[in-house]
Amino acid sequence: MGYGENNPIAAAEAVVSNSFSLGMLNELGAKISVEKASPQEIKGYALRSVVGHEATAQVFSAILGREIPVNRQQLTNFTGILFVGQLMARLPEGKVLSATEMRALPIRWFKVTIEWNRACWDNERLSQEKVEAEEDRQATEGEIGCQACAFANIFGSAGELKHSCGAS
Repeated sequence: MGYGENNPIAAAEAVVSNSFSLGMLNELGAKISVEKASPQEIKGYALRSVVGHEATAQVFSAILGREIPVNRQQLTNFTGILFVGQLMARLPEGKVLSATEMRALPIRWFKVTIEWNRACWDNERLSQEKVEAEEDRQATEGEIGCQACAFANIFGSAGELKHSCGAS
């Protein structure tokens, strides 16, 4: 299990990682802010690691003055503060750096704050409920339709709707 909604982070805690990816967000509706951070700022937090490589964990440990353990846990649906130590160099494909090689390259720190907008989730859920209600209405009234047709009937269609299901 990754850190996220089932494993909340306390207010004075943060997660430290060597990357941030939009793939970490399973849902839409997150407000994400990114600002510069410094090792001094990061030292003020209790940290949990999602650093997945031994050399990176060693270098982060040296920079932050405390142990940053290797932890290949996936971060999903996380709310809170994520400190990212970003290697500011493009590596050749498949290249894995040693701690010595990594120390020779610049690392910039970022504070990524992620807040979930429940209103977006609620709107998405309501939209899906409207589509399902229209599908039910069509089925009850004997109409043949598909989800795209139901969506167009509820929210309108820009131009002529072409049905792949054979409905008119």
